[in-house]
Amino acid sequence: LKAVLPRAEISTPLAAKMRAAITTIASERHLRDEHAWVDKIMQLHQIIGIHHGVIMVGPSGTGKASTWQTLQQTIERVNGQKVKAYVIDPKSLTKEELYGSLDPTTLE
Repeated sequence: LKAVLPRAEISTPLAAKMRAAITTIASERHLRDEHAWVDKIMQLHQIIGIHHGVIMVGPSGTGKASTWQTLQQTIERVNGQKVKAYVIDPKSLTKEELYGSLDPTTLE
């Protein structure tokens, strides 16, 4: 949304609680709660609410695992929901197994 409407404010009723929980969890995990990182966690939360699966890519050491693990703990703490995360090594699967395939006959 920010890419299309840069001045738009993205907020939900739980946004303030989630941001506070992210800050607390980051402190407990000895992580710095930089504003940009907290925003990325909030964006990941929105994406997960829309899609069934998410693929996070990037160089090692950029905070991918810390981001989703912090979000996982935040959702469990704020919403009281147990979150299951499945980490898959994409090199262990074929493209068809990872992304699925389209049958040209049935278009399924």
